[in-house]
Amino acid sequence: EPVLGLEYVTEFVNPDNPSDHPLYTCRLEGCKSAWGTSDDMQNHVKKTKHHRCFFRKMFPADSRLGGLTSADILKMAAEYEEEEGGSEVRDYEVILLVCDYQKYMELRDRTAMRRRVTNTGVGRVGGTERERKDCEE
Repeated sequence: EPVLGLEYVTEFVNPDNPSDHPLYTCRLEGCKSAWGTSDDMQNHVKKTKHHRCFFRKMFPADSRLGGLTSADILKMAAEYEEEEGGSEVRDYEVILLVCDYQKYMELRDRTAMRRRVTNTGVGRVGGTERERKDCEE
């Protein structure tokens, strides 16, 4: 499954408790309701809605995008990812890292309201640890 638009994903970490699992949001226009755990975000960036929003951002003058089927968008996403080097070279370092206690807690509380969050199956998108010094305030 193609994954596009990682540069529009934001990872929020709790600077006061590094063992808290990170939370994520998508900044693409049309994807504002996409937020949650690494599993939530990993699923989101594979979905047709995210791919369509990504292509609208990349190719704003392409009027065909609104009329394409899910299968068409998936095919287009797979071709685009392959042209960019394929799934083997996905750059998870483009995910914006934010270390902000208040923002983290707001997102955590919103996530907890949607469902009870546990540490089971929760990690980092891309599965790698990142240095706290990489945090953007």
